[in-house]
Amino acid sequence: KRFFIYLPTNAPHRPVHDVPMDLYRKYRKLDLTSVLLGHLENADYTARVFAMEENIDQNVGRLETKLEADGLFENTIVIYMADNGPDSYRYVGPFRGKKTEVFEGGVRTFFFMQWPARLKPGATSDRLTAHLDVLPTLLEAAGVPVPRGLKLDGRSFLPLLEGKPVAWPDRFIVTQSHRGNVPVRYHNFELRTERWKLVHPSGFGRETMPPNVHFELYDIRHDRAEGRDVAAEHMEVVRRLKAQYDAWFDDVSRSHPDNYAPPRIVVGTDRETRTVLTWQDWRPRVTTFRWGLLGHWLLRFATERSYDVEFRWPHPVQPGTLFLTIGVLEWRVAVPQVTDQVLIKDVHIPSGDADLSALLVHQDGAMEDPYHVVLVRRYGLPHP
Repeated sequence: KRFFIYLPTNAPHRPVHDVPMDLYRKYRKLDLTSVLLGHLENADYTARVFAMEENIDQNVGRLETKLEADGLFENTIVIYMADNGPDSYRYVGPFRGKKTEVFEGGVRTFFFMQWPARLKPGATSDRLTAHLDVLPTLLEAAGVPVPRGLKLDGRSFLPLLEGKPVAWPDRFIVTQSHRGNVPVRYHNFELRTERWKLVHPSGFGRETMPPNVHFELYDIRHDRAEGRDVAAEHMEVVRRLKAQYDAWFDDVSRSHPDNYAPPRIVVGTDRETRTVLTWQDWRPRVTTFRWGLLGHWLLRFATERSYDVEFRWPHPVQPGTLFLTIGVLEWRVAVPQVTDQVLIKDVHIPSGDADLSALLVHQDGAMEDPYHVVLVRRYGLPHP
């Protein structure tokens, strides 16, 4: 019987306080100097990350053991991959950079594919591939033709894994990532070909692009560490790659109506009685927004219901007044003492789209948002 499992883990990632302690102690005893790149202050954190990584390895081993026990090992495709480089400066081989950066240490990652019935162990390829190639690869592996009229941006790299001679095109791949609702042209992007890499490293954390960030060009074939910017020597290459980026940006910016309208979080369905809103999902109140300060959530209430609404902070907050706004509705609650959470009971909310904001104004005038807002449905049925 055919089956498909997609298992995205929440590790290795922060928070790191509850890692397997036996594995943590194992790595904490080791000298990690060689992987810390001079950042010795990250030794404890890195030991915790390594503990999570080995725990993942152990559980992948359990999965493979189960496949063998059930007679499924030989003809099951197992893919093991990651999303980006490490989130602190540590060993990334001959490359430069880390997570959120558009240098190779941040955007280049591994892709392991196991299929004993068809693939020989140890085969490797250094051709330029990306996530958009996974679907065509799996379709070819399963013998499923691409549906007529469906245009796929990627291509199957199964022949590369099988070691077959294949004319792999000198294509280009773009990676762009930064905070904010709307992608900004040229903001924190890289464009790769087999030889060249055009980089505009303007930083991940800002919604707007800072001034005076220059385009950089690297000959990746001969400079994998991205140590020598050759833009001034190859301006014709810079212009060509920049034109390719512009065409790509224009194309992805018109893929559907309201192309960059941020998605709304759906609340109030019969399948979910409790919704946790975190500061990772809030949108900025002002254009000078700095991540982790003041924001609001874009919600879509599926039905008219009543909720108990909890507000949580990662630290005790001083007394003041809590203001809650949901669409055009407003609530005001006194916070008389130091606390790390506040509860408003029986908040009746109509169906439809609404922005939720919560602001605690302290007695001295200082303001802060809660890090978590939890909506707990009071009734099993919609409010009458």
